[in-house]
Amino acid sequence: MYKFQLSLLIVLFFHTTVLFSQNTIKGVVCDTDRMTILNANVVLWHNDSIVAQSLNSEHGFLLENIPDDSYILNISHVGYQIKQITLDVKSNIDLDTIPLPFGYELDEVVVKSARHVTSYKNNLLHINVKQTFLSELPNVESVLSNIPGVLLTNNKLMYFGKGQILLLINGKEVKSLEEVNTLQPSQISEIIVDNMPGAKYDSRYSSVLNIKTTTERPALMIYNTDTWGRHYSGAVGFTSQSKIKNMLIDCGYSFRKRTNTLYSEQIEENFQEGNLFERAFMDTTVSYRQSHDWHIGTQSKLKNGTLNLKYSGYCSSNKPEYLSFMQYASSTDRENFNILRTGKYKEQQHLATLDYSVELKSKNTLRITADYLNQCNKDNSRATESSIDSEKRTILDFQGKYNIYSLLTEYEHRFNNSISLSMGARYSNVYSKNDSKENDISTFYNLHENRYALYAEGSFQWKKITMSVGLRGEKFNKRYRCTAQDVTNYKDLFFLPSFMFSYQCSESLQISLSGNNKVFLPSFSELTPIITYLNQYSYMIGNPLLKPTARYDLGIGMVWLNKFNVKLEYNMMKNDRVAFSVPDEEDAQILKYTYTNIDRSRQFTGMLTYSDHLFKRHAINLSTGILVPNVKIPYLNQYLYRTKPSYFAQFYCNWKLGQMTNFSISYVFQSKSYDKTDTYSATHNLGCNLSVVPIKNRLSLNIQLNDILKKATGNWETKYGYIRTQQFNNADSRNITLSVRYIFNAFKSIRQGSSNSEEMERL
Repeated sequence: MYKFQLSLLIVLFFHTTVLFSQNTIKGVVCDTDRMTILNANVVLWHNDSIVAQSLNSEHGFLLENIPDDSYILNISHVGYQIKQITLDVKSNIDLDTIPLPFGYELDEVVVKSARHVTSYKNNLLHINVKQTFLSELPNVESVLSNIPGVLLTNNKLMYFGKGQILLLINGKEVKSLEEVNTLQPSQISEIIVDNMPGAKYDSRYSSVLNIKTTTERPALMIYNTDTWGRHYSGAVGFTSQSKIKNMLIDCGYSFRKRTNTLYSEQIEENFQEGNLFERAFMDTTVSYRQSHDWHIGTQSKLKNGTLNLKYSGYCSSNKPEYLSFMQYASSTDRENFNILRTGKYKEQQHLATLDYSVELKSKNTLRITADYLNQCNKDNSRATESSIDSEKRTILDFQGKYNIYSLLTEYEHRFNNSISLSMGARYSNVYSKNDSKENDISTFYNLHENRYALYAEGSFQWKKITMSVGLRGEKFNKRYRCTAQDVTNYKDLFFLPSFMFSYQCSESLQISLSGNNKVFLPSFSELTPIITYLNQYSYMIGNPLLKPTARYDLGIGMVWLNKFNVKLEYNMMKNDRVAFSVPDEEDAQILKYTYTNIDRSRQFTGMLTYSDHLFKRHAINLSTGILVPNVKIPYLNQYLYRTKPSYFAQFYCNWKLGQMTNFSISYVFQSKSYDKTDTYSATHNLGCNLSVVPIKNRLSLNIQLNDILKKATGNWETKYGYIRTQQFNNADSRNITLSVRYIFNAFKSIRQGSSNSEEMERL
């Protein structure tokens, strides 16, 4: 009886959804050669107000829930003329293909600050980059730092309360940060933030950033970016697109050079009765790194689909110099050490991708993606550790290889404009081999991993209600082989549900409820029993008994006037992992760094975001968040409690000083925070940016000042049981960045009377 009632409810829901679906407008924006223009901006206007908007994809655009009335459809994209279509909507409209002619019109003036930087739709945060001041920033890192909740912690991008971020470019997983570094802000149309990702995404990530790029029609862009400070970095390169019949060819190259100097002081103390000691390290690390990045790809329009082929790679070399002065003091002994380490580190990576998308009939889409990643690295180091009584010399040779094969198949069926079902399967094979030799002692480890994933996700819309439900299954099979242990097998199977419910209460108010379940597996370094010596008084070792960490998230959100957003979230982690240090069992003067599981930990996060314009010209964005932990960490016969809250605040404001000039100021504050056994000091970063566009849509100049107050880098402390470790960073992140970009619309004239030669003269 129960199953019959449930089936009846589902049938009634589907029937009601179809019955009450409102008017829709769809079409495909293409050029005069009938090639789809990706990310063309489609806006529906009514009495000077925006009713709906969308971006054109490979399958076109779709505007939903349009009431009966008269409208103006505005279609635009950089490099094409604007098209306006008057529509009298009384039923569903299919515009088929909509061609846009090449060229710019002189009257096409877009006020960059007039477009909202942030917007919200179906529980997702959209960061508009194109036609906003973000497109004129010097690099992608500056753009990402403008996203509410995205913080730069320990030189890693983290999402507030969520941890590691999954980066996507046009829906494809980023295999290396080098892929992101080769992008320019002017190539990005928008960034979509999903801090409650559903079944479609890998279980390792609790937040997703999807970077959507524009398709600049046949163009050549050259750029140069230099940053001066204690850390110097410079990048010069180009990206280009050309068109041969129905094929687009995209290629690019960049050369980067970085010189970094880091100063830090670390103190380790042991308060264990009968074994008191203190060690102090004063470290200086200087690195000289150069890298070459390149890519080439093709996009071919087939009869019913699109075929993309891409190859990218990079090679880099680094010559680090490490100098450390260590003082050791105990009740019975005192000694000084000098450690000098030099060497050369080389790395190269090759990535080949095939992506095929096909439209099956009119309601079905099939996508197949295959990747192959190969990465090799070599490290040749020489270390000298000397004291008054002795000297120790170490020669380290390391070689590592990393290979990934992956195949992803996704299928989407649209029953109608309100109901769709997505299904996908993914298989990936990882093989990693590392061999190292320290003087005459050789060690190795091999890793084979097979990962299988299946997911299904259904989306439903009915009037003002949007809902999705998904289930993901993942199976892991890992096999380790290393010097300290012959063979270790690790197998596991997980079923991970997710859901999202959104209700448009009125034109001004939208509420949402969402939840998911994620799993984080221990890495090899956390599991391996191989000992890695940091110095003669400390070492690192993994824990083969670690369990996977399961995370359960539940969140509620509210959006008012598409400007004001409030989100509350509850997170519960089971078998969370924590790193700590304890005295070695055989010699209490030696510290052992290892890992363990925590039975349960909880946290509550809240975030508030506001985005608007001042005097219709100046963009302002405010965001703040609070995190309240509830963690009980066992140690010996006692517990460590973490209940003190931490918070952050972000402020960005852009002033449009004229038709060519924008000035923006940013401020990011992170309070003192507590992460299990670690405590981080408060930091804040004040920066400003000036961008000038003397030649519209061509030449862009940018000057940026970062960390004006020299407070962007903090210190940390770990206190676990009898051991306390503190690190004090004499870091100076103050720098000035100068960026220059120029776009040649080569291969075809931009408008009548404008050609490549004229651009060269202007440059």
